[in-house]
Amino acid sequence: MIKLKINNALFIIAFNRDSNFHNPSDQTAYLDLKSGDIFWVYDSDHDAEMDGFSAEDNRRNQALLASRPKDFINIDGLSHDVHHDIIKDFLASSWTDDKEQHSSAMGVYYGRNSIGYWVKNVEDDEAITGYHRFKDERIHELGLEFLKQHEIEPEWF
Repeated sequence: MIKLKINNALFIIAFNRDSNFHNPSDQTAYLDLKSGDIFWVYDSDHDAEMDGFSAEDNRRNQALLASRPKDFINIDGLSHDVHHDIIKDFLASSWTDDKEQHSSAMGVYYGRNSIGYWVKNVEDDEAITGYHRFKDERIHELGLEFLKQHEIEPEWF
């Protein structure tokens, strides 16, 4: 196992991306296995600039990646299906003892099978807060599993 100091917030931003749904800029996040740094590489400098990164930074990151490719791992975002699995697992959990509240929250999600629709229309602060807490915990667990598969033990900061 490699022990790496990794910025937890940056890792979660990279890892939590809905890779098939929210990646309009053709960007890839990488973890440096030597330093623990996380950085993004865009397919085009234009896309980098549209996301607020300079073309120079993008080219520097591309060159760094090309110069020592074995020192980096791709931080794949989570698939859209995994994001839906998380909300389904939340809704199936015992987040509330109120059967009417539970049924209502499930009905809003399963009526459209849309996470965005559910968040906007569930009209239940307890459900939304519970879901975000559940999601954060699950994503943290999945992130640790991802790192373990790459034989990395994070020291979060």
